[in-house]
Amino acid sequence: MSIFTTCEYLIKRLRELQPRERMIYHTGFLESERMRDPNIDAVAATAYTLMEHEQVVLVQERLGPPVTGYGMIDWQRGIGHGFKYMAIGCIPKAQLNLLTQLSTEII
Repeated sequence: MSIFTTCEYLIKRLRELQPRERMIYHTGFLESERMRDPNIDAVAATAYTLMEHEQVVLVQERLGPPVTGYGMIDWQRGIGHGFKYMAIGCIPKAQLNLLTQLSTEII
């Protein structure tokens, strides 16, 4: 029985994403947090590499507006809950080409 660290588990899951399957691989402020934590950096680097190889699409969703210490929304200097960073599995090109061919033949 193997025991995965959170980092190893996230990397394994990212690599195994099926087409259209989604997963949240980080919540917070990825760019600043990955500089301080090598595990976060490893997960982010894996996600980016998979995106470069067209295996996943990377998206992010803001969790709330940035708020200053005075409770005011300030897009330049505020802090907040950050973002949800998500990976979505891509349809392999060969399968996508086949689907495109079939749909044009039907029409």
